[in-house]
Amino acid sequence: MDARNIVLLTIDSLRHDYVSCYGDVSNTTPEIDTLANSGVSFDEAVSTASHTKDSFPGILTSSLPSIQGSHHISNKNTSIAEVFRQNGFSTFGLHSTPMMSMTNNYANGFDTFLDLADHEEARFDISSILDYLPNRVLDNAHRLVEQLNFADVEQVDSVADATKLTEQFQEHILKTETPRFCFIHYMDVHTPYTPPARYYKNFLSSDISEQKINEVNDLLLSNKDLFRGDPASVSERDLEIAKALYKGAIRFVDDNVGELVNHLKNIGEWENTLLVISADHGEEFREHGGFFHGQKLYEELIRVPLIFSGGAVPNHHVENQVSLLDLAPTIIDLCGLSPPDSMLGESLGNTVITKQPKTEYALSEASVKRLGTDIGRTISCRAADGRKLIFNETDSDWSDTKFEFYNLQEDPNEQDNLIGTVPDDELQDLRERIESLAQGEISQDDMGGVVEDRLKSLGYLE
Repeated sequence: MDARNIVLLTIDSLRHDYVSCYGDVSNTTPEIDTLANSGVSFDEAVSTASHTKDSFPGILTSSLPSIQGSHHISNKNTSIAEVFRQNGFSTFGLHSTPMMSMTNNYANGFDTFLDLADHEEARFDISSILDYLPNRVLDNAHRLVEQLNFADVEQVDSVADATKLTEQFQEHILKTETPRFCFIHYMDVHTPYTPPARYYKNFLSSDISEQKINEVNDLLLSNKDLFRGDPASVSERDLEIAKALYKGAIRFVDDNVGELVNHLKNIGEWENTLLVISADHGEEFREHGGFFHGQKLYEELIRVPLIFSGGAVPNHHVENQVSLLDLAPTIIDLCGLSPPDSMLGESLGNTVITKQPKTEYALSEASVKRLGTDIGRTISCRAADGRKLIFNETDSDWSDTKFEFYNLQEDPNEQDNLIGTVPDDELQDLRERIESLAQGEISQDDMGGVVEDRLKSLGYLE
């Protein structure tokens, strides 16, 4: 594949079944649908987690938190950006989420890494000179930049919207030569849902006030899991509004994806571009008793879109299960490079564009919290034949079911827990993989006060 311009584009909290080409009938993603219909689309892409901090190690370094020993990017793991920079590509990262701070090593491998908050000063560039600094000095430098970027900001409850990120992407493309690797992460589909009115109105039966939008968002955040509220307090009307706002945010991001693609076409870059679109995790709308994301591993939370597009990509459709753990090795391999040994996943290679690649077992995990404190974790193993086992390592306040087993072919919505009704030998392969992952140790992260404020504004911390 002759791709000299690699763009990895991820959308926060985007569940696969709210994307039109995966079944949503309300036309949420016409631009993404066009890319899927002309590129390679994957029906069953599985994220490594249901939370940003646990899923991006899988996306960017092909690793799992329990194995690498960190919820974020570990210096022990080589990131996809580092691979491309080591092979002569310029590397550019762009986002506006507190989860991807420099402190958490997300800047590793990027020549330029922009963190856009709701103010013009919240951006920084990283020169490759940082590669030559000792780790202790580099860590201190990262923390200093965090403080300089955010300490004087009065408002931390907003992230840059998709339009600002798209504009920054377009500016950067014009300033750099190929070969290049670009990573862009849109936050607009994450709670609170606040898309421009023209986007959500198409999905509502009647007008709503800004006050009502705020009320609904507050309700969702206060009911985001089983011990922080009563899901029944969200009425059917409020649920309808929440879904409409969510869809409006998706449509807003979709328009920006179209702008990004049109820009690449207008400057003559599209024919040598490999564009990969995916998400870190999905979102729950009371399918299993709650809202938000991050503490469960049901399908609405770990099934995500995955699309390979660009001028170098033929049209192909993949029905089999694949894991995002295999995403970075596959992108690297498709560009004629070798994935590093630290990457746990396997390249799906050229089968992506010619055959039906398959990940036999897709592992996902999430840490479970109560009032900001870890009380355990949950791990799932999803087999390519539709069997799925979930292990809940938590106290009884969160779940009184240690294991859950579902046959996704017969019960795609995971409503009938079959644990105790199937022979042990049908679960043995799944149980062995879960037990192997469960033996890992996850370290706690040290985050600065300003980053912590940004996390609270998004509903992650109390």
